[in-house]
Amino acid sequence: MALLREQRILTDDEIIGIILKYIDEDIYNYAIMIDGEWGCGKTYFVKENLIEKIKRHEEQKTAKTKEYKARQVIYISLYGIKSTDEISRQIMMQSCLEKVDKKEKKEIIQTGSKLMGAALTLLSSLGIDLNVNDFTNKLTDLLPLKNTMLIFDDLERCDCPINEILGYINSFIEQDGLKVILVANQKEIGRSTYQVNQELKYLVAANPTIKFIIA
Repeated sequence: MALLREQRILTDDEIIGIILKYIDEDIYNYAIMIDGEWGCGKTYFVKENLIEKIKRHEEQKTAKTKEYKARQVIYISLYGIKSTDEISRQIMMQSCLEKVDKKEKKEIIQTGSKLMGAALTLLSSLGIDLNVNDFTNKLTDLLPLKNTMLIFDDLERCDCPINEILGYINSFIEQDGLKVILVANQKEIGRSTYQVNQELKYLVAANPTIKFIIA
């Protein structure tokens, strides 16, 4: 897959180099977006190539500096997501799964989803309202976010109100100082609902904390 930057075709290695440089940069807080047409291979590139290279890069940094703790990479698809609460649950689940053997992941995902749903139902029946804000605000306490970087795929397919999703993601960047990579087809943002799409396009394009790598 080739991505374009400043009208020049980049190789996969060049793309990875740009992203690793972004990850190592500590001066500015911003997100980076991989923007490309559907079917160009963005998701495959991220899941089968980029994530592995990032993990290896973090391991090498740990080997060179004993005090450095490798950051965890968490990949989240926003396809069909309707609230930031759902994203928080996925982040929590994926963070736990990173510490588990691959063979056990499928069973844990199925069991964990059922248990979480049952727990929330029970709390609701007892009159305890664990709302979205409470759940999201407690996420920092539950996870070691300082040693985490987040990859959010399918931004254009998210069903969550765009002001909420961008505000939620921006909190990880500005408040927690995390590295965030967005993956999207900007041309397809909001095709189904024109007004929502326009809002998303304007917010994404005007957001100073997002830098683009264009497919």
